[in-house]
Amino acid sequence: MEAAAEKDPSPIVRRYLASGLQRLPLEQRWEIAKNLAAHAEDNDDPNIPFLVWYGVEPLVAADPTRALAMFGSAKLERVARFTVRRAAAEPALHEALVTHLTTFADDASLKRRLEESVKALGDQRGLAMPAAWPALRIRIEAKHDAALSKLGAQVALAFGDTTSLPELRQRMLDKSLSGAERSAALNVLIEARDPVLKDSVKELLVDAGTRTAAIRAISLFDDSVTAQVALAMYASANQDERRELIDALTSRASFASLLLDAIEDQRVKRSDLGAFAARKIESFGDPKLSERLALVWGTVKTTANDKLQRIAGLKQRLTADVIGRGDRARGREIFSRTCQQCHTLFGTGGDVGPELTGANRADLDYLLSNIVDPSGVVGQDYLSTMVWTHDERLVTGILKEETDSSLVLRTERERLVIPKSEIESRRTSEVSTMPEGLLDTLQPEEIVNLIAYLQGASQANLRATPLNTGRLFDGETLAHWRFAGDVWKAEGGEIVGRGELARNSFLASELELGDFTLEFEVKLVGDEGNSGVQFRSAVHDDGEVAGYQADIGPGWWGKLYEEHGRAVLWDKSGEAHVKKGEWNRYEIEAKGSRIVTRINGETCVDLDDPTGARRGVIALQLHSGPMTEVRFRNFRLQVLD
Repeated sequence: MEAAAEKDPSPIVRRYLASGLQRLPLEQRWEIAKNLAAHAEDNDDPNIPFLVWYGVEPLVAADPTRALAMFGSAKLERVARFTVRRAAAEPALHEALVTHLTTFADDASLKRRLEESVKALGDQRGLAMPAAWPALRIRIEAKHDAALSKLGAQVALAFGDTTSLPELRQRMLDKSLSGAERSAALNVLIEARDPVLKDSVKELLVDAGTRTAAIRAISLFDDSVTAQVALAMYASANQDERRELIDALTSRASFASLLLDAIEDQRVKRSDLGAFAARKIESFGDPKLSERLALVWGTVKTTANDKLQRIAGLKQRLTADVIGRGDRARGREIFSRTCQQCHTLFGTGGDVGPELTGANRADLDYLLSNIVDPSGVVGQDYLSTMVWTHDERLVTGILKEETDSSLVLRTERERLVIPKSEIESRRTSEVSTMPEGLLDTLQPEEIVNLIAYLQGASQANLRATPLNTGRLFDGETLAHWRFAGDVWKAEGGEIVGRGELARNSFLASELELGDFTLEFEVKLVGDEGNSGVQFRSAVHDDGEVAGYQADIGPGWWGKLYEEHGRAVLWDKSGEAHVKKGEWNRYEIEAKGSRIVTRINGETCVDLDDPTGARRGVIALQLHSGPMTEVRFRNFRLQVLD
């Protein structure tokens, strides 16, 4: 069997040998597994790498030094990575693991193994530092590789090595670095519960580059001044930041009191405090806080009879005709701020609660019973775990994992690792993580729109608001666009369309707009081919787009066209204002029936069009024809309605 594992050319034979490993005594597995793991040609086989690993896994715990030496550098990449991760998962194996890591001279191999180590060490706390770690950490820092240093810092913190904290603090405050780099350093410091952060959080909250990460740090310290700074920035925060702020400001009773003050004097909208956050405030068990919550927001608890009456009243009002007239785009916007952090629908959302895409959403009884009475029938996997820490912080979520040293909770905002040494008490609730009262903060029209969206068979557009305009383009991915195919890519902060096409290609945004202004820069490489920007447009299931188009291309620059409609609406060219083959600033303003466009500050279109569409999406077009490349960057979108 050892010889066949080494020399037999048949993958079928190797698969049978790998399958048999688990039936052998441990001592007889080593050479067979080593020979099977040496076949790099099996890396893409769907079975063999996993079957070999199932046979190898017990060997790692039985003799970690031998297993890491034999399999930690195996040509079967999965076996090599899993061997390292398995050794990192058990404290007794850490000495052998770190010694093994010191054997890698090339950065790529070391980086891959540090990545696997971080995956397993991330949920552990209070670990002993292996003797070989300090020397390895010095080697890692000497390489001056940012990615390698970040991984090294994460492993160091798991081992209680705080020597990297001063450098991380410097990076966090260094404004010559990008916001992403500074936030990465801040996130590591948050995981390390760095006490020095307390003096920096206020400054980081008002810094656009670190604001989102800094919000996570608010709950670490019982500092009312920091909470007041957070509340002061609430009005200017975007939608995602507001959710993070509500989560942070309901993590401590003292913060919750300040938040209720802000709701009472209308600095924070009552509807922004969702039922999930309201239940957290109730969970503090402070009678005065609960009384204030009832006065400024409402009550979290209702009787069974109240729920039945509420469901009956909603069913009477939510007829098929009423729901059919609902605005699904507005419903999606409501879903995004009330449900999406916990539930996934049509591929978008969180994983705290059940996936909704395949649920029985068309049944109104099913929807209303689960929304109004979420604790009526609760699966064990969705019961809420509440954890109180020694410093009076409350964390609520689903228990995903428990190790000897920590709990892993999935909250509506993040996956949180809590060291057991910090826990004062914990309790598993008999009610669902989804709280009651979800519909109580919504207007009747909003309830109709939400139900219309939930009952839909496909994804709806997302109504644009001043708080979610950042979803047009995040600068890195096409996460909020449809129909990218092979034509459209995100490259270096730009959206690039490139191809020789038999038919037009459209990249469609998910944001639905009415009145707006949009500025962007566009470069038509070589000033060859044709492109355009659709707006107030409708997207068909086949990827075609119908509606207004601000044109781009020789002979077409600055004209206004209606795709799949009235054709040319404004035939006067703006070509004289174009810097051919270079970046050009394009502006589109749609307000009521009036459409205005400008190129490099010069007006091209000024049209009053009473019969034109008043709402729709933005889409980028690459026209059919010879090879064309168009680039877009620096989008600035303002919602006017």
